[in-house]
Amino acid sequence: MSVYGIYRPQNERLVSALTAGLPKDSAVHLHALGHVAAPLSHLTHSSGSGFRTPLLQSLIDTHPPRPGDWVLIFDDDVEFAGKSARDFVALAAAAGLDISQPAHVPTSAWSFPVTVARPFSVARLTTFVEVGPVLLLSPRGASRTLPFRRESRMGWGDDVLWSALRSEGLRLGVVDRSPIRHLGAVGAAYAVPEEAEALKSALSTVGEPSIRSFARTVGRPWRPWRRTPTWRNGPA
Repeated sequence: MSVYGIYRPQNERLVSALTAGLPKDSAVHLHALGHVAAPLSHLTHSSGSGFRTPLLQSLIDTHPPRPGDWVLIFDDDVEFAGKSARDFVALAAAAGLDISQPAHVPTSAWSFPVTVARPFSVARLTTFVEVGPVLLLSPRGASRTLPFRRESRMGWGDDVLWSALRSEGLRLGVVDRSPIRHLGAVGAAYAVPEEAEALKSALSTVGEPSIRSFARTVGRPWRPWRRTPTWRNGPA
């Protein structure tokens, strides 16, 4: 798996904990906003200020995903609650998801109800997956979402446009059994009005008034008592 992230030095502990829980064969590529944190120096390939999406794309351009790799992108203010990134990746792969995210625990700083963890669910197919704080792309998902749009700065609206990929057979979904806790307030570190305009433009492109109007769960969740989700084995 190829992993990309941008971090602030004050969040080194969270980043270290998340990377420690990755699959052992992961290739991790980090960018530091500010000085490089010593415990992460062996994983940090660049540093300096900038917007999230261009910095991530620069990391990806310089260190492309290995052939056949899944791609994990994460923010620096998140932690897995009870599970690990390794568990999340394994469950998303078992569910056959191409664009996915871990669910948020209820006390997390979440933005949309569809992303909040649901009881008695391993994973769900959805019409929408957030661009952050943790995003996982299958090889097929990565081929259809990367590179990021040139005009993208923090990623708002990119995820709205990805929803159209469902018509090409890509599976979007939320993994409930490996939830995260997002510790930072959404938009606290950057200018929200500009991002809101980017989101508005993306919504106009897909003909939706808001994310809440189309972000929903599709069909039946993968229940814990089933070995595989129904969408992989036909009707229950």
